[in-house]
Amino acid sequence: MKKQLVLSILTLLSSATSAEGVILNCDQSDLLFPKQTLSDNTESLDVIADRSEVTKKDLYELSGNVSISSSEYYLAADEINIKRSSKTSTAMGNVKFQDDE
Repeated sequence: MKKQLVLSILTLLSSATSAEGVILNCDQSDLLFPKQTLSDNTESLDVIADRSEVTKKDLYELSGNVSISSSEYYLAADEINIKRSSKTSTAMGNVKFQDDE
């Protein structure tokens, strides 16, 4: 039994490593959510949320149907925290992301 288990694991690992180099191409029909139109304005950031709160000097907590859109990306989630000083965001719950490519 142990030999069969080891053989099965080795077989799975060898097939997983042979899958490297596969090029994935996502057509419009393969998207998980509708493609969003990004802004033409490189200076703006569009934010939509049911609730927002500034909890620290530079921490913004957004919750409830949150979406953030710029000329470079679209991010939507149940909750998004934005830290202005480090220019980072953390998204939680039902996250959708799209970049400009």
